[in-house]
Amino acid sequence: PDERPSDARAMLDRLREIEKELGVFPHVVRTPAPGLVAVDDGVDSGEVTKIMPGTFTAPTVTDDVDNATLLRRRARRNAGKGWWLLLLVVVLAGLAGGAGWWFGTGPGSLVAVPDVAGQSFDEASGTLAAQSLVAVPGEDYSRDVAAGLAIRTEPGTGERLDKDSQVTVVISLGPASHDIGALAGLSLDDATRILDELYITASDDPSRVFTDAPADQVVSASITPPGGGDAVDCTQGCTALEGSTASFEVSAGAIPDVAGRSVADATSILADVMLSVTTSEEYSDDVDSGRVVRVDHGDGVRPGDTVTLVVSKGPEPIEVPDVSGQTVAVAMQTLREAGFEPGTALPEIVWGIFTVASTSPAAGTSQLPGTKITVRSTG
Repeated sequence: PDERPSDARAMLDRLREIEKELGVFPHVVRTPAPGLVAVDDGVDSGEVTKIMPGTFTAPTVTDDVDNATLLRRRARRNAGKGWWLLLLVVVLAGLAGGAGWWFGTGPGSLVAVPDVAGQSFDEASGTLAAQSLVAVPGEDYSRDVAAGLAIRTEPGTGERLDKDSQVTVVISLGPASHDIGALAGLSLDDATRILDELYITASDDPSRVFTDAPADQVVSASITPPGGGDAVDCTQGCTALEGSTASFEVSAGAIPDVAGRSVADATSILADVMLSVTTSEEYSDDVDSGRVVRVDHGDGVRPGDTVTLVVSKGPEPIEVPDVSGQTVAVAMQTLREAGFEPGTALPEIVWGIFTVASTSPAAGTSQLPGTKITVRSTG
């Protein structure tokens, strides 16, 4: 109030000063008196020369803008700027308030759970404490993380929590163990599937052995614990840890039966199952000479091993008995019992009277069973 002009004159003087400071000048508006008309008679006298009574003429406005108009225009521009400044202040205030909420009680006040995988519980506790979080122990089995080290956190890594929240650090107990039933007698596919479900890896190349069991049937099994160590026989069942490895011995099927075949045929058949051969011979009353009697081999024959083909030499020769001095009837019986086919020129009716003088082939020689023996007699 102390700054206000005391009267209109003081106000006008003040305005004149402002005009000078702003460099603006008044625009004069000349308004004739009501009811008069200014008439231009061609003489520039600087004043109105003629008045037509009873006539009204609108005010004449000069080209210049008066000070009041300029001030109003500037006031409007300043008012517009004021609104923009007010809006800017409001926006900045809103941003400041939002930031205060975000970092005070909103998401900005939360902390992210750090990654502690592979750390001991004490180490993980320190890592969490650095983020203003409290570690709580937990346990679980793991095939990949060594016992005593952190597997994960609950909530997980990257989750945002309030400060001083509890975070469970799950510590590994190592791999879990499982009871496994007998594996012998199962097919290789079934045994592998059972172990896969228990996270036990079967070897890709099982050992094979010839047995009477069907091909690819499990004969024996052993399991090695994770990280190595002594293998455990699991043929009839065992207890094993996840992450172990299994080795199988499976049947390659029976060795092919080649009895009665030629040596060449038998050798080819056995080569198809990856068996090499050697040969030996023996007499056989049932198998023709030159044919295979049987295959000899030891226990646990595997592909790549060598077996023996026993080849027939035919029936074993026998010695012709000495029947000289015997009656022909007795000699004939003796030779038949020895395996020969005896014959004589004498009629059977006199066999009991005549005695044997010799035989052909002669007594004491070795002949094949079934050989014909001629009996000679004396009267």
